[in-house]
Amino acid sequence: MKFYRVVLFRLVVLMILMTSGLAQGDPVTFFGEDVNPWGWSGKRIDCYDNSVRPYNDFISRLNGVSTESFENLATGHSDAWALDFGETGVATISNQAEINSFRFLTLPLILMWAWIFLREVIFAQCLTGAKSVENVNTTDLGTSRWFSTGEDQFLFVQPEEQNFLEGSSFTLEFTKAQSAFGFFGTDFQLDLPITIRFETVSGKTTVLDIPFTRTPAIIPGSVLFMGVIDTDDPFVKVIFDSPGNPIGGWNLQEWFAFDQFTIATPEQVNANQPVPEPATLILLAISLIGFAVFKRKCDPRL
Repeated sequence: MKFYRVVLFRLVVLMILMTSGLAQGDPVTFFGEDVNPWGWSGKRIDCYDNSVRPYNDFISRLNGVSTESFENLATGHSDAWALDFGETGVATISNQAEINSFRFLTLPLILMWAWIFLREVIFAQCLTGAKSVENVNTTDLGTSRWFSTGEDQFLFVQPEEQNFLEGSSFTLEFTKAQSAFGFFGTDFQLDLPITIRFETVSGKTTVLDIPFTRTPAIIPGSVLFMGVIDTDDPFVKVIFDSPGNPIGGWNLQEWFAFDQFTIATPEQVNANQPVPEPATLILLAISLIGFAVFKRKCDPRL
């Protein structure tokens, strides 16, 4: 009987830990990534199941939400866009972003990339200080690196004033408090810290890292999905941030493509399908029970 009391006591302790952990309101994340197997060959990745699976899991926990795919917005740069999600609310995008399409590659863009290749690869040893490129505010900026995961258009984010010393960032501000946010992204590749900041109704700021594959090899054109659900502390603002970072003796900054933004209010989170518990607590439960069984075998008094 003493053995069962020990197991019961440890399970009670575990339940207390789980309850206290949930009370802290830590957001639950959904993430998947498909690294482009073609590398710099210029071929676009055509299958990204690892990203679609967490997207489906994320969507299955929401009711009556809408997704913004940027198809109805005019291409080009704007200081701010108002994204209408219907009953879910309106999100305003500001900072370094523009709407583009992958339908064809324009001649100016081809020439621009040829110049970048010559300048940064062949003549790299002659360069010092900040590296910048010309404004690429074209209407059709589709490549094997940046593209829509939905139909044609996507949100293109670049360094401020096209200066690689500056950070790439943009902000979404919501008219209603939200409990869920998800997105697809392409061309997350450099070994740079890229985070999402959530400013909540309670005044707290939660910072989450986007855990994409970081490698000095620089594999372009990969796809990822990330979703976040936080029913305990809804948020009113989301900030994507990638600060400048020195690599190889000079500063690099990344450009990104985003698509299929999905948001949900607390009422739109499916209460009948609760978000998954942290895996560490499940492992802790198994460890506690296993330890108790092992100790019983070793100690006949239990």
